[in-house]
Amino acid sequence: MGSGARGAHIIHGSGRQGEGRLMLAAGSVAFLAGILLLHHLPALPPAGALGLAAGLAATAAGAAFALRRRRVRAAALALCAAAAAGFAWALADALAGRGRALDPALEGRDLVLEGTVAGLPEPRPAGVRFRFRPARVVDAATGAVVALPGDVRLAWFGRPPPLVPGERWRLRARLRRPAGFFNPGGFRYEDWLHRHRYAATGYVRGGGRRLAPARGHRIDRLRLHLRERLRAALGPGGTALLGPLTALALGDRSGMTPAQWAVLRATGTGHLMAISGLHVGLVAGMALAACAGLWRRVPWLARRWPARLPASVAGLAAGAGYAALAGFSVPTRRALVMLAVGLAVLATGRGRSSAHALGLALLAVLLLDPRAVLDPGLWLSFGAVAVIVLAA
Repeated sequence: MGSGARGAHIIHGSGRQGEGRLMLAAGSVAFLAGILLLHHLPALPPAGALGLAAGLAATAAGAAFALRRRRVRAAALALCAAAAAGFAWALADALAGRGRALDPALEGRDLVLEGTVAGLPEPRPAGVRFRFRPARVVDAATGAVVALPGDVRLAWFGRPPPLVPGERWRLRARLRRPAGFFNPGGFRYEDWLHRHRYAATGYVRGGGRRLAPARGHRIDRLRLHLRERLRAALGPGGTALLGPLTALALGDRSGMTPAQWAVLRATGTGHLMAISGLHVGLVAGMALAACAGLWRRVPWLARRWPARLPASVAGLAAGAGYAALAGFSVPTRRALVMLAVGLAVLATGRGRSSAHALGLALLAVLLLDPRAVLDPGLWLSFGAVAVIVLAA
């Protein structure tokens, strides 16, 4: 079988089974197109459009099923249903997110926030930035309790006390709605804030009071502990190494210096400091290879279960553990979903096509987070894999 025939077999499979796999991949792309359509509209449609899109998806899906014997028409209707479903899914997520934004009337006012430190605090030369999850918000001027249904990204300037994930604090702060400069073709801070589901940004005024010690948030507390252990182990002379080490081990890039970022930008290697599919895949691959090798050295185990089963579990466990240490950031969650789908195909050993696995992974990522289309990493990850599949 020539290389072109092998590539066609990988992508299409054979017979009706191959057609079904190709349709799943095409349906995932149509679902993606529906999400993109929403994000390219100049304004968010009203809530009533959600019912219309969902109704269109259901109608097209029903028509595709009724005309299933006419393959071309059924396929076209199924793709229309997938696109309408993607539009409806993204619109539902966007409408829910709009309800989590800060009330414009509260911008610039002193607010008293009681809540929990969430995530790993990010030390800065001028202070610290951190994610805060308010449980109660009070207008300092009127004493009225106000609604803030979402996390806020706070800056605490000066010499703030050490913050530990899971601690409960009372803070006086000023907030504003997520905003940033319009930057066509480049990084947009406002998109980044929406992507990470922040309801507001702001800064602490006049200090704060710790109400309770850290509870829960065990993974983030472990990450903080490991960061401090690395800092202590490197000592004052290892400051230059601390940033890259914590970035690669814990997904914490707050220790990177401007000079280090300048070198990475000049060499085009800045993406290596963002834990993503490359890093998660390497860790999972090493665990998978090690487990498979050890499994085959025990004859009675190898005869009872094929090595691919425990190796897939070991690879997924290692990838999930590394993603947890990285704080389950947006790129690591996406990489973990792709890894899980790929290892599931490997573990079942049913020889499913690469396009089928790629389509499943894309659909899973978009169902879990329709805002993933705003992340350039999604396009780089799936685009690179798609090129490899087509060129195989």
